[in-house]
Amino acid sequence: MNLEQKIMPELKTAMLAKDEKSVRSLRAIKAAIIVAKTAEGAGGELKAEDEIKLLQKLIKQR
Repeated sequence: MNLEQKIMPELKTAMLAKDEKSVRSLRAIKAAIIVAKTAEGAGGELKAEDEIKLLQKLIKQR
């Protein structure tokens, strides 16, 4: 199961719980995944290493 598939149920749970902080964080992660998957030269799917690098980049931004 990739990162995007793990995030979707968590996002739904956070939305139902009205946890805005979690919703914003999970949406940012989901958006970054979509951008990375649709970037020019990307194969459409992210490897586990790419997902980890993506999360590390997001952590540094925040």
